[in-house]
Amino acid sequence: ENYDVGIIHPLKNAYLDYVFGAGEGVRPLDEDFYKLLDFLRKNGIQYHFIDETLLAKYGKAEDETLVVGECCYSTIILPKMVSLASTTERLLSAYKGKLWVEENPQFIDGKKRTVNLRSNITQEEIIENARIKFSCPDNRCLLTSRKGEIGEFIFIKNTYLEKDSVVQMQGVAEHYQKLNLETLQTENISNELFIKANDSVILFKNNFANPCRVEESEEKITSDFSLTGISENAFVMDYAQYSKDGKTY
Repeated sequence: ENYDVGIIHPLKNAYLDYVFGAGEGVRPLDEDFYKLLDFLRKNGIQYHFIDETLLAKYGKAEDETLVVGECCYSTIILPKMVSLASTTERLLSAYKGKLWVEENPQFIDGKKRTVNLRSNITQEEIIENARIKFSCPDNRCLLTSRKGEIGEFIFIKNTYLEKDSVVQMQGVAEHYQKLNLETLQTENISNELFIKANDSVILFKNNFANPCRVEESEEKITSDFSLTGISENAFVMDYAQYSKDGKTY
């Protein structure tokens, strides 16, 4: 799986708000976090969640890279959260890569303290630095990019069951072709894709890719037709009976 950023997950804050929170409890945290993820997905940003417990156990800061196990991140997002683990704060302070802080926490390990983690990148710059330039204005499609034995490919899914969607990309049609899953043939695409409701597309990286030109024209043809008459789309029956076995009605 390819990824652009790592997001510090506010799971411990959810426990805190759920157990001790008054009023709305977890809801504000959930809504703020979903709003952030919604923005990233709409712009095709691929991300991993970073759990603070696993980060403390397997994480280390190496100059401009935050390493967690076998994954390396050069862009980190710290979302809104009330409290941060001291181990996470130390790693983020030592980390010299790209960091976007949505809002500094007010507590460290549950104790009131001033936190001075500062952003050195904007949301807009995160979008500009994305591995795949992707936008879905109607927010109906999600994207994932992967690499394996069959090469590099992109999977785009329209998550809406009844509404079509249009996605816009940059530089994808120049390197990828669409795979027809029924014939296993590939075809060139444009950087604007129409995806039907509940449908999906797979794009394979291919040296033979050549972007298609999308041409649209509009022509008024109303004057070429006339109304000849209207017939009733009905058949009147005075009496009807039915049978399942041809004997009993």
